[in-house]
Amino acid sequence: MPITNKKVYLRGAIGFVKNIMKEFKIFFVPYEAFRSIQTRRRSDNRDPLVSGDDVELTRIYLEKMRNFSKENGAEFIVVIFPKESQLQRTYIKGGRVQDQLIGILHSLKIPYVDLYDPVKNAIKRAPKEHWYYDELHLYKIGHKFIGEYLANDFSKRYPEILAH
Repeated sequence: MPITNKKVYLRGAIGFVKNIMKEFKIFFVPYEAFRSIQTRRRSDNRDPLVSGDDVELTRIYLEKMRNFSKENGAEFIVVIFPKESQLQRTYIKGGRVQDQLIGILHSLKIPYVDLYDPVKNAIKRAPKEHWYYDELHLYKIGHKFIGEYLANDFSKRYPEILAH
């Protein structure tokens, strides 16, 4: 059997077995037990903390990007996007993983746009729309909203460049 046919056959066989396991709840029970263990480890109002080493590396790279932008006469600005699952949660102040990034941005005096609240509010206004394709990627309505939001925000930040 050619390799491509083996791959197709294996995908079909694996899918068939998974469907049987789901149908008879063979896979469902262990998976749900695993998810409940994961859920107990995390808080509903706080994301896991990023390690100190990763925070420091992020700070170093952001500083390098900011300095490179300055050397080239450009302003460096960071746009922070929320994951879909984050929009379903209520966070304590500073509880999002992005808040760790925001702390670094403040310390380096790097401007940013945090889209968490604007996207969350937009979804509340149109809950029947499908905003996310998966956890991170948006459908057309999300891209349109973010583009319009950033165009409005940037026209206020840079009126001499983006005057209407």
